[in-house]
Amino acid sequence: MLKPSLNLELKRENLQDLISANLKRAQESSRVLEECFKLIDLKISENFKNARYELYDIEKEILNLNL
Repeated sequence: MLKPSLNLELKRENLQDLISANLKRAQESSRVLEECFKLIDLKISENFKNARYELYDIEKEILNLNL
């Protein structure tokens, strides 16, 4: 059975809120993969770290657009 949506998820008021929420998910995922790959391959781990920081920059750019 699916768990109910959180109130925060139901309060997406515009495209910017939706994009921001999903960028946060992508950042968190990149962080998890970065940590996992530290056990396997440090170069791949660094790639995920770089991707995470690029996602932070993208988020800042989008938030400044005021969609």
